[in-house]
Amino acid sequence: MFYQTHDTMGERSSTNRKDVRQALQTNSEREEAVSRSGGTVFMVMNLLANNDRALYLLTLRALWLKEELKDDDL
Repeated sequence: MFYQTHDTMGERSSTNRKDVRQALQTNSEREEAVSRSGGTVFMVMNLLANNDRALYLLTLRALWLKEELKDDDL
């Protein structure tokens, strides 16, 4: 998503820096929301909202394995 002209090749424009900052801010806000909410429910709902079925299924599998390990410790 970087638009370059012949005279600015290799340099990011201020618009691109702004886009990067906004993306980082959005990621930080998501991470903060995950830590505040206990994480799991938010992450699964976020994955569902993004239609990322493979990652969603991997997350469910990881959660299941985590519970299995907890049960083994008892």
